[in-house]
Amino acid sequence: MANQRKKDKKLLGFWATEAEKKALQEEAARRGYSNLAEFLRAIAKGVVKLITLLGVIYWLLGEDPVEGVFLGLEIAGTAAYYLATAAVYAVGFAVEVFV
Repeated sequence: MANQRKKDKKLLGFWATEAEKKALQEEAARRGYSNLAEFLRAIAKGVVKLITLLGVIYWLLGEDPVEGVFLGLEIAGTAAYYLATAAVYAVGFAVEVFV
């Protein structure tokens, strides 16, 4: 039966403000998850990583923790993009010069 619970699964819950719930739902939707449960499972499995060093630093400086985590993710993602782009250019340059 589709609605039957698996014996190894347990109900998990926590109290959240409307703002916290909305932030989680928006992030789940932004990442392509159809509902919050799928998003939370992906976090638990390690598929989705939310905390970055930059986000923690931002939070420690007294800013909003959710905003800090997302800002940290954005900064880390942008840095990774530029590092990868620089690596591609470096390889292209090396091939051009040494071949």
